[in-house]
Amino acid sequence: MAKLMKHELKANSRIMLPVFLLTALLSVLGGLSARFLNSGHDSVLLKIVFGMFIAIFAISIALLALLCVIYMVQRFYETMAGREAYLTLNLPLSIDEHICSKLLTAMMWSMLTTLVTVAAIAIFLLVSAGSKPFEILSKAYFEIRAKIAMLGISDGDVALMMLEAAILTIIQLVVSYLTIYTAIAIGQQSSEKKLGSSIAAFAGISVLTNLLGNLVTRAVVEYVGDYTQVFECQSMNIDIVKFTTPIFLSFLVYGLVLCAIFYFVSSRLFKTRLNLV
Repeated sequence: MAKLMKHELKANSRIMLPVFLLTALLSVLGGLSARFLNSGHDSVLLKIVFGMFIAIFAISIALLALLCVIYMVQRFYETMAGREAYLTLNLPLSIDEHICSKLLTAMMWSMLTTLVTVAAIAIFLLVSAGSKPFEILSKAYFEIRAKIAMLGISDGDVALMMLEAAILTIIQLVVSYLTIYTAIAIGQQSSEKKLGSSIAAFAGISVLTNLLGNLVTRAVVEYVGDYTQVFECQSMNIDIVKFTTPIFLSFLVYGLVLCAIFYFVSSRLFKTRLNLV
């Protein structure tokens, strides 16, 4: 499976690395454009040109994560249900190894995309206004820290909540990819219009998981009660972990159950009902 992942990373890098480099270039151009616009020049033409650079940078940042997901899904579809499926599935590897390698590769590129996005925004701010934005962010950080201290929330609790949020984000990303894989596995059962069938399956699965998610959310809210009023107080000691931990565990279990279901369904369909016609 390591060789397959290496092949996937190499294939994906042909698209993703140029996209990352282009994003970095746009962040520099956008930052220089913003600095020019803030300098007070009167040229209307230059203002339009530099304004376009800033707009292009903003659009690229907004679409970068979406592009990553779309490309990862397109790679999975082409190699498991599309033109490259016959060649891919004749490799001496199991279906589970194919799914796991593509899932891990997609996760790696998604996390790298997040880092590139943060770095691009930081470059834009640094080039456009120097250290001023970071001074503002630093001031906001210390104000938030002061508010948290007034509520009696320790640094350990904050670190735990951040860890819980990061874990849930990763689990949700895995669920999203496995949902799409399952939809593709269902869609490839059709002898015609496999792509349309996959899209329809994805829509149906999304509706179902949203309904189940709403039920889980209601159950969690009823269990933990209304805790929002504590943040309206100026000073009080609260054990916020007693509030966040049930939420974290509930959605963690829910996410893991969805991962197991979608993985089993997609793996089973590709193993027993593969249709490459």
